[in-house]
Amino acid sequence: MLVRASRSFLPFPRRAARLAVALAALAVVMALAAGGGAVDAAPPAQAPSGVTATRSADGASATLAWTPATGAELQWVYAAQKLDPDEPDTYWGRLGIDTTTVKTHEDLPGATRTLEITGLHPGRAYQYGIATRTTNAAGQQTWSAWQRYNDIDTASCHTAMAVPDAASNPGLLSDCRTLLGLRDALQGNAARRLDWSVARPVADWDGITVEGTPPRVVSLDLDNRRLTGVIPPALGQLDALQTLGLPDNSLDGTIPPELGNLASLQILDLHKNDLEGAIPSELGNLSQLRELYLSNNHIGADSSIPPELGQLQNLQHLFLFNNEIHGSIPPELGNLASLLTMHLADNLLHEEIPPELGNLANLRELHLYDNHLEGSIPPELGNMAALTQLDLRDNRLEGNIPRELGNLSGLIQLQLSDNRIDGPIPPELGNLASLVLLSLDNNRLQGEIPAELGRLTGLIALQLQANDLTGPVPPELGRLPLLFAVRISDNNLTGCLPPNWQRFPPTASDVNLTGLPFCPEETAPAP
Repeated sequence: MLVRASRSFLPFPRRAARLAVALAALAVVMALAAGGGAVDAAPPAQAPSGVTATRSADGASATLAWTPATGAELQWVYAAQKLDPDEPDTYWGRLGIDTTTVKTHEDLPGATRTLEITGLHPGRAYQYGIATRTTNAAGQQTWSAWQRYNDIDTASCHTAMAVPDAASNPGLLSDCRTLLGLRDALQGNAARRLDWSVARPVADWDGITVEGTPPRVVSLDLDNRRLTGVIPPALGQLDALQTLGLPDNSLDGTIPPELGNLASLQILDLHKNDLEGAIPSELGNLSQLRELYLSNNHIGADSSIPPELGQLQNLQHLFLFNNEIHGSIPPELGNLASLLTMHLADNLLHEEIPPELGNLANLRELHLYDNHLEGSIPPELGNMAALTQLDLRDNRLEGNIPRELGNLSGLIQLQLSDNRIDGPIPPELGNLASLVLLSLDNNRLQGEIPAELGRLTGLIALQLQANDLTGPVPPELGRLPLLFAVRISDNNLTGCLPPNWQRFPPTASDVNLTGLPFCPEETAPAP
């Protein structure tokens, strides 16, 4: 049902506090009228739901929509003009627009009702309210509480201070309207309100950066603002946006596929929220994207990494860790020629590590730990010449350690612990001149500890415990100048331990648990 108000609504000023008094008085008057002189003692009627208002493009009217409660027979409507554009709850105005009332139809319970309100002032925001009346079986009439909706006059962007010289800058004008339209949805129940108001330039709005000629909104960064609710799909309309940062909030729901329309986006940071669902394949359209941070959410339950992410030729940092992502690692990720960091740890990824990852010649860090990855370690990983960190621990990997890993001359950390890896430790690992941490513990490694590990002069931590290693500890390991954290217990080692290992603190070393004696100190040869 659509009812058009025939007379203009010309609000008159009064204090916001008086509005609440007027509303209460109106409720009493209506109750008296309905009850024949006595206030109805029946329980209040159920309030309407789904109250929204859509402002017209010119700001002169609004369409109010709502769903009546079951049994509602009469609606009363009011609109109140916003008194202070910077305060969310200060309104004044006339109650009962043209004394308009709208009756519902008993044969359409719950159907949405609409009402067009005219005569509004462009550049001003309004609050709308609806109350409903019901009659119970005893003939008692009751009124519900007011349900209110605060609208935003997005048309005011061109009539106020928000966009100076709006006629010559339609792009920023569009950005202003988009941001105002999603402001309340984005901030949700946040205690700190966003100060986006047409009373100040868009460039001065909280979390907004405006740059360029002509000026456009290029950055939206609302880190740790206690935002709630869902990410509005309308963000995809900010077509000049280069940075979208909403990390460390309480946003839930799914990632809108509309974000894939942000053709200029370079940084997308949504980490540390409560997001769920699949990663939209549309993110693969973000050809300018350099950084993608989706970690520490609940993303990926029953879904996998979309192979379309392999199209992001400018991507340098991919952070998807600590989610619930299933499936396999797409081999298409091996096409990310610019990638520097890949962090997919702490998910539910399974199947084999794709050998195509060996094509990532610029990759510096590969973190795949704490997943359910299977199969053997691809020898192609030895082609990643720029790699400094390789972390594959806490998976279900099997087979031998590829000797090709010895080609990674810049590797600082190699962590393969807590898998099912067997076979010998390849002596080629002794070529890793930059290695600081070597962690191979809790596997099924066999054979002797290679003496070539004694060439790792920068090694600080050596973790080989809980394997099936045999033979003596190479004395060359006792000459490593920086080594102080050694764990080699729970093997089948023989012989004696380097004498200088006696200085290792027990908190960093388990050499006393091996049951092996220390070798005698070496004596210098006579001159």
